[in-house]
Amino acid sequence: MGNNSLSVIQSINLAVLTPIVCKSLHLDRFEIQSWKVSQIKPGAGDRVSLGLYRFEGTGQDQDDKRVPLSVILKIVQSSANAGRVNSGGAADPAQWNDGEREFLVYSSELLEKRATGLAAPGCLGIDELPGNITRLWLEDIQGASYES
Repeated sequence: MGNNSLSVIQSINLAVLTPIVCKSLHLDRFEIQSWKVSQIKPGAGDRVSLGLYRFEGTGQDQDDKRVPLSVILKIVQSSANAGRVNSGGAADPAQWNDGEREFLVYSSELLEKRATGLAAPGCLGIDELPGNITRLWLEDIQGASYES
């Protein structure tokens, strides 16, 4: 885990995670009892990605039933952070590996209006952090491969 991704992961606490889990489970109230984080894919090979992580655990729903939880976190940084000047963003919005592309897609209505056959995990939350780093909280599609 790189320095930037480690500090991002360490900044996540119950106050950050609980609303994300509530949204993923479609619940108004949920009490997380235990959770762990595991790295699915490091950012190696993709200079704007700081890694892909799964947060999983258990908690109690509003009816006091024990419920499993699992959400995905993708951490991305700006192209400039990765040492690329003039390689995306306002200089070239068509750049395929710009760190802001996923943020822009998930912030827009594009995925709601997608063509038949085009699928993407639902976005549970977006956090813009200091240092041009973004946390993208995504639903965990069970059985999906996150290796590509």
